[in-house]
This record gives sequence, C-alpha cells and structure tokens, in this order.
Amino acid sequence: MVANSNLKKFLRSPLTLVWLCTFMDVIGISILSPFLPQFILEYGATLSQTGWVLSANACIAFFSSIIWGSLSDKYGRKPTLFICRLGSMAGYLLLAFAPNIYVLILARLIDGIFARGILISLTVVGDWVPPEERSAEMSKIGLAWILGNLLGPAIGALLVGFGLTALGLCCAGLSMAALLITQSTLKESNIHKGTRQGEGQRKPVFSFGLLKEYTPRALLAQSQFMSLAHFIFSMTVSLFMLIRFNMDNVQIGLMLTLIGCVNLLVRLFVFPLVLVRLRDERALMAGLWIFLAGFGCLMFLNKFWQYALVYILVSFATTISIDLMNGIMSLKVDPRRLGEMIGLNSAVENISLILGPVIGSTLLGAADPRLYGASSLIFTVIALAIGRRFLGFSILLKKEKSIQAD
Repeated sequence: MVANSNLKKFLRSPLTLVWLCTFMDVIGISILSPFLPQFILEYGATLSQTGWVLSANACIAFFSSIIWGSLSDKYGRKPTLFICRLGSMAGYLLLAFAPNIYVLILARLIDGIFARGILISLTVVGDWVPPEERSAEMSKIGLAWILGNLLGPAIGALLVGFGLTALGLCCAGLSMAALLITQSTLKESNIHKGTRQGEGQRKPVFSFGLLKEYTPRALLAQSQFMSLAHFIFSMTVSLFMLIRFNMDNVQIGLMLTLIGCVNLLVRLFVFPLVLVRLRDERALMAGLWIFLAGFGCLMFLNKFWQYALVYILVSFATTISIDLMNGIMSLKVDPRRLGEMIGLNSAVENISLILGPVIGSTLLGAADPRLYGASSLIFTVIALAIGRRFLGFSILLKKEKSIQAD
C-alpha cells in the first residue's frame, strides 16, 4: 500500500519528467562508457594514450561544470538545459561518425563541455523542492545511476556489434528525446535568475566566490576527499577482480550485474528508512563510518564473497553520503547561487574521476596490496574529520540543526 502510494505520488509529481530526462542522460553515459576504450584502441591509440583520451572528458568538465552552474543562476535553468543537451547531442553525433582518433577526441571534448544536463537537473530539483525534502529528492540521482548502470551496458552490448556508429546514434537519440521533453514540459524554476548578489555587484560566469565562504568551502573539501575515496574503489572494480581473483570479462559483468541488483533493492527499501531515522547530516556521517569499515576490510580480504559484501557495503555508504551531498549543499547557500554551488561540487567530483583511477590502478600493482584499501581509508578519515571539526556534523546529534536559507 505504501509502495503504491509513493509510486502514484512520483508519477503525479512535476519532477517526474525531470528525473526521466536525467535517467536518459545517465543511460547515454552508461551505454558508451564500457565499450569506448576498445574503440579508442582500434583507432590506433596505445593503452597509455587511451587513458588520456578517457580522462580528457573529465578534465574539461571540471571547468564547464562551474560555468554552466553559474549560467543557470544568471539566465535560468531551461535555456541552459537546452544548450547543454543540444551540445551533448552534437558530441554524440560527431562520435558516431568519427573517421579517426582526432575527431573522436574532439567529440569527447564537446561532450565534456556540454554534457551537464544532470547538473542543471539537480538545480531544478533544488529550486522546486522545499528544504525539508530536498536532500531525499536530490539523492534520487543515485537511483538513476544504479538503474542506468544496470540497463545501459546491456543496451550497449546489443549495439556494440554494429560499431561505434550505433552506440553514438543511440546516445544522440536519448539526448534529443531529453531535449524535446525538457523544452515542451519544463517551466523555468529559477525565480532568482538575473538578480544580483548585492548592489553594484555583477556575478561572473566563471566563479569561485563561494570558496571564500566558510561553510561552502568546508563542504566542498569534505566532498572532495569523500568522492576521491569512493572513485579510487569504484573506478577500478573490474581491474581489482581481474588481478585479485583472475576473473574474465563475462564473469566480471555477471557479478557486477548481480551486485547492482542488490544495490537497487537496498536503495529502494533500506535507504528511505535510514534517511527518516537519521536525516541528512547524520546520515552522511553514518555513510562515512560505513566507508571506513568497508575500506578497512578491503585491506585484508582474500575471498570473492568477502569482496562482494564490501562492494555492497560501500555502495550503500555512497547512497547515504555522496548522494545526499548536493541536497545538503543546497540548504547552505543563497538560493541565487544554487547553480554555482552544484557546479563547484560537480567540478570536485570530476577531479576525483581523474585522480581516482590513476591512484587505484597504481596501488593495485604495488608490492603491498593493503595500500589500495589504505588509500581510500585515509581519504575517508579526512572527510570524517572535516565533517566533525569544521562542519559540526555528527551521528551522535539528537537534534538536527535547523537550516535557514537567506
């Protein structure tokens, strides 16, 4: 009965189409990501060059995230979403018909510049949802990623036999569908667009202004170390299974699918209960303590079933920490700077996307295998320390502090 009531509420919500379009964005990413490295290699790149090509997207996204977030504050969410999805579609089309490695790199750079639809969608959610429900609603991005990572690779596997053209066209089609739905249904959510922060002040497009403020700076620092700990682990999962357990691609794919199904069930049925009981900040800190336990176990495990349990544990910790971070951040800043804050956090995550695989893959080849788990453990300890010392977050708090937006 409760599940049916929640489903009806979701279907009637004006945010349903926003989440549908976000899900399309995630599907496009997850269709392409598992298979792109093999096509880069087929174009003649070395393994080292392939890594650089893959990281180029995240490198340029560091800058574009900040710019698009600020532009959405200044000119509105809807026009910004339109440009982002149009540019993303163009990048996918160029990728589909790339005749050589240079055009492929150009396509990935275009995607890095414009593929910020997910970021802007989160700001739309932040505009519409009241503060007491915002973190829970914005955390649904994690559910979109879980579902996307289950469905996307399966679609990609069906299309990959037809080459990069089929994958690129499918992703472009999803971007076009999201663009059309957004333009035909979305009402502008940013009631503060065009307003200034103060008399005589003009908001720059590329702004690090929030870094001058204590709380946003501390939140971004915590997010940086938390996401770095996560991506060292999550971006090297396949490599870990290959090196430690000598699994082939089919076995790895099957195991990740099964674990993904478990993660989906945990996200749907366990996460809401935890959030109701702990609320935002305490849930985030609880997630970090679970990270700590998981990465500590990672240093000493030697059987696959142990690794599977750690994977599920870390995935749950991600849901109640990283997935809540945007919602918590949205409550800590002036609503007129929401896009800027979400953009900065996206930039922080892109730094982790670049560094995480490099650190993880390097440490997996180290003489002492415990260094791999120890690296994520150390970064988690730093994130915990920031939460307790500089933000006053604690799972021991009996009452959550009230947050008032200016």
